[in-house]
Amino acid sequence: MNELRRRRIWSRAIAACILAAIGAVVWLVINPELSGLGGTHKDWFVHVTAENLVEYSEQIVLARYVDEAVHEIPNPRRDPAVVQSHTDVYRRFEVVESLKGDFEPDDDVYVGWSAGYSRVDPLTELRQFIPRVVTPLAQGEIYGLFLNLSHARSRHPDDPETRIWETPRGLQVALVVERGRFAFLTDQLYRNALRDMDLKPAGRLGTPFELTIDGVRRLVASGSGGFDQEGR
Repeated sequence: MNELRRRRIWSRAIAACILAAIGAVVWLVINPELSGLGGTHKDWFVHVTAENLVEYSEQIVLARYVDEAVHEIPNPRRDPAVVQSHTDVYRRFEVVESLKGDFEPDDDVYVGWSAGYSRVDPLTELRQFIPRVVTPLAQGEIYGLFLNLSHARSRHPDDPETRIWETPRGLQVALVVERGRFAFLTDQLYRNALRDMDLKPAGRLGTPFELTIDGVRRLVASGSGGFDQEGR
């Protein structure tokens, strides 16, 4: 009798583990950004050359990180099956030098990152927040910013006249390291895409290519770093 009971308990434990594993897999499929498994080079454009990055950046600046603010932006749609609100971090930088574009030194530039979103869980009907990783920055540090206008939420919620810029998907900001080289802070999506393409970051630069401040200047001056508005 005891042996039969032990077998039943063991069977239930195995079944519980299997159900938990299935639940975890389903959760990762629904929320791939939490595991870093979602998105590859098949789904989005990945910058793997310096020429493409410079060409498709509308603005390239060296800028000092000043401060940031977090804003929750309600979704105008009230359908409970969709995202209820977006939480964004808007960071303010002070331009030190413009390498491409029309920013001037001392201009303020606002760059936005998604910090997550809120939705209603279809099973519990409870509101839940799905976070996204936003790389911390050091106040007063000078970073390289490769920028395009944010088309999703392009205006600052506190000031509609202020435009919000964004960095290329996967590439957040760049540290300026020895000899003026850019060391990019990348996210897991970018690293996964490089792996899928059999590419590796060049040392600690974060990208499979090397790019320097002088290199950006040369590409822009040669015209290969130009930006074709009609070609996008």
